[in-house]
Amino acid sequence: MSRSSASRLRQAGRKGGLTKAALYDSRDATAAARAAFNDSFLDGHGCKVCSRIDIPSDLPPADRRRRAEALRKRHFVSIALHRTPRKSSSTRK
Repeated sequence: MSRSSASRLRQAGRKGGLTKAALYDSRDATAAARAAFNDSFLDGHGCKVCSRIDIPSDLPPADRRRRAEALRKRHFVSIALHRTPRKSSSTRK
């Protein structure tokens, strides 16, 4: 693909994205995906940067939601820690 055609495709994609943003509320467009992501923590969570933690299914719904929210926050803290560059021991004074 030539440089000019790649640039035109990028411009067309940008134009489409801006058109969608002008016509619709992005929160409505992503509400189902956000709900599915948040609900995915109800049974527990484990990924490349998080160790697996399970939430017991016999808890009351309010307690499961509270624990799922804490687990979701833990997930984002784990990602932040994983992305933060580690200082090597040779750079310490």
